[in-house]
Amino acid sequence: MLLKTDNKHKRKLKSKKAIEEIFNSGKVVYSPDKKYRAHYLLHSNTDEFGVKFSVAVSKKAGNAVWRNRVKRLIRETNRLCNKELNDCCLQNKVELKIVFATNKINEKNSRKISLTDTQPPIEEILKRIKSGITSS
Repeated sequence: MLLKTDNKHKRKLKSKKAIEEIFNSGKVVYSPDKKYRAHYLLHSNTDEFGVKFSVAVSKKAGNAVWRNRVKRLIRETNRLCNKELNDCCLQNKVELKIVFATNKINEKNSRKISLTDTQPPIEEILKRIKSGITSS
């Protein structure tokens, strides 16, 4: 069964068990500036193919307004750049689960954050994950 790319509810990673599995046994990729990281896990013998993702921002990173803005920006960047990664997963018949997280970015050192700050590092992370899929 293929994951529909237009149905955002099918692309969300919501289960606590799945997220813990990704953090415990998945791989980690950092952005070049080390501000963001992505934990990901590949499943090749499943009946669903495509990309599922979630965003995690620590409470210590800043107040709720700032954290929610960061999550929205990461989700938007993923929406803009996810087509190639999803096609790669469909070609290789794998299910990819990703949890994006902030690493060295917080409200104190990045008070104003915009899509232009978020997009290049997240795109680089997605490229690295894609190269990991095609090489395996």
